[in-house]
Amino acid sequence: GTIFWVDQIDFSLVKEIQWPRFRPCGIIVATNENVVDELSAAMASAKKAIETLTHPWGVDERDAIKKLAFSISVSNNIFISIAKLKALRYLCGNEHAHIHANCQPFVQESYHPHSNLIHSAYAAFSAILGGCDGLTVLPEEDSQPTLQRIARNVSTLLREESFLNKVADPLAGSYFIDAAVEQIVKGVGDFGLRVTAT
Repeated sequence: GTIFWVDQIDFSLVKEIQWPRFRPCGIIVATNENVVDELSAAMASAKKAIETLTHPWGVDERDAIKKLAFSISVSNNIFISIAKLKALRYLCGNEHAHIHANCQPFVQESYHPHSNLIHSAYAAFSAILGGCDGLTVLPEEDSQPTLQRIARNVSTLLREESFLNKVADPLAGSYFIDAAVEQIVKGVGDFGLRVTAT
């Protein structure tokens, strides 16, 4: 599980939670058209959270990183969303990152009814191929049970019908994706959260 803080992180609570698979320091990444700026802001927030946990609160740096999680938006631009998630995982150190992807609803009158169905399926597909650990697909309207059910079932359909849970990394070795990830990582610069062994 994860706690994503909307306003300010309660570091006293974050320090006290010692559950092994729980991430109490969830950072909501603000959506930005520029992927490099989006991930730079995420890394800056993560570095600030790590510094606050290590210095005033006395948490070991490795433990502080293990408490982090990111909630990031994905879109139906498949390749950009995949590269964004893979770059975020790389910047955080592959084994440390817990990434929650969320697919925002797509509402456009000219595509009604069910305009969100195709959009959210593409966005969820890109999030899964990008390696997210958690996925939320939001319905186009909260008031309609059918649309809520469709949004809930998108990830199940991708798992059961497309067998996306059977392959560890379907894009491993893809030159296009690897080049895009490398370009994003270079653009973010030195905001990486890698922990070196001491």
